Amino acid sequence: MELLICILLIIMMMQIGFMHSDQKKSFMLIFKAMDPDPKLFLPRNIINLVEEGQDMKALKEIKKHTGFDILESKNILMRLKAEQIKNS
Repeated sequence: MELLICILLIIMMMQIGFMHSDQKKSFMLIFKAMDPDPKLFLPRNIINLVEEGQDMKALKEIKKHTGFDILESKNILMRLKAEQIKNS
């Protein structure tokens, strides 16, 4: 739980602009290696877009929210869609 709070705090700091680009790159590498569940760090509106089938909007929102490149954002989207299919 503490790790999740730490990750969310760092993501918020990145969004606000407290981190330099080198720090962001280092964090992104660590974050990708941890491979957390996307539902833990994405806002509910993005999850809702995926559930409604609005993939392009969801992809743009994921990219904007995480700061990942388009390929990483698409990987997150595919994981969310796979989870949705698994649960239905």
